Amino acid sequence: MSPDTIRMALLANGYFPRELPTAFTTSDFGKHSSAIINEWQVNKVFAIKSAGKIKGKKKRNGYSFELKDTEPEVISKPKKGYERRNFHITHPVPQALLFKEISQN
Repeated sequence: MSPDTIRMALLANGYFPRELPTAFTTSDFGKHSSAIINEWQVNKVFAIKSAGKIKGKKKRNGYSFELKDTEPEVISKPKKGYERRNFHITHPVPQALLFKEISQN
């Protein structure tokens, strides 16, 4: 399986919690994720930083992402009686970048 196929599958099928109604979908987000990530990078939605050195070790390979405000959205769903269940939908930028890294590595 190619990294693009893995990333698209993760974003299209595994992003929203299963408790969310089926009317909400991320299939288009997964399908167009490569173009979306490239556009975010061009528009400086996130920045790639070099990981640099770790004290006492040789130069560390890799990089990290610098993001601005990326708090998850909290949604409350009713349960039995007067109880409610909170679940979180993560911000799409770090989620897409995470799935990109997972699919490539």
